[in-house]
Order: sequence, then structure tokens, then C-alpha cells
Amino acid sequence: EALCSRIIIMAKGRLRCCGSSAHLKAKYGEGFSLQVKLKTDDADQYDNLVKKLKTDIQRNLTNSKIVDEHRGMLAYQVPTNVTWGKIFSVMEDLKAGSIIVEDYAASDTSLEQVFLSFAREPSESERISSLPVEIVTKF
Repeated sequence: EALCSRIIIMAKGRLRCCGSSAHLKAKYGEGFSLQVKLKTDDADQYDNLVKKLKTDIQRNLTNSKIVDEHRGMLAYQVPTNVTWGKIFSVMEDLKAGSIIVEDYAASDTSLEQVFLSFAREPSESERISSLPVEIVTKF
């Protein structure tokens, strides 16, 4: 990324996009990335605390989507209409008021995340096979 002035992303054998790193991030990025590290000390209440935390994040960071969840870590995609100030304000409040939030990190969309969004898209044959049979036969 640092050595290139132009980047081309191919996914499933097709050229998907071409441009500078900043251009690709701006055009195909999906907002901000938020990682929340959780304390796993209290095993008895862990599930309830995580459920409450997820509800609080959804309520305060509108339209954020959880993209990955493992024991001890939550990853969110936060849309661009939420400001940096709002993200940090909400997360500082949650960190101070919650016994499960150990730490968090917010960042801009990375080039890797842009590439992975293309790689996760279904191929043409996968999209057609997921259509109802009557629609496929009418084509």
C-alpha cells in the first residue's frame, strides 16, 4: 500500500476496482471500524453483560453492524454518518460504566477491509443459485 500509487483489486477472477489507496478507501470503505476488547473474568454473567453491551452500542451508534464476535472481542462496522467524537464519547461512557469493556479501538477503513468486502460478495453463479427456481427458468 505504501509503495503503490495505483492498486487493482481482483476478486473471483474479475477486476473489481482500480485507483489510489485513498480513493479506494473513500469509495468502497464502509465507515469506521470499532473493536471492543472484553473482560472475560466474570464467566457467570458474561453472556448477559455482552448482550447488554451490544444493545447499548446499537442504541448509541445508530446503524452500526457487528461483523465479528469471539469470546473476548467484538468487531463493529460503524457508518460514516457517526462522527469520531460520537464514537469516542459513547465508548468512553461504556468503558466507565460497564464492567465488561476492557479496551476499545476505532479506526478508519483499511485497504484490507475493502478487499475483504469484495471477497465476501457472492459470485454470479452463487447469486443465481440462490434465486428461486421459477425466476432462473424465466431468464
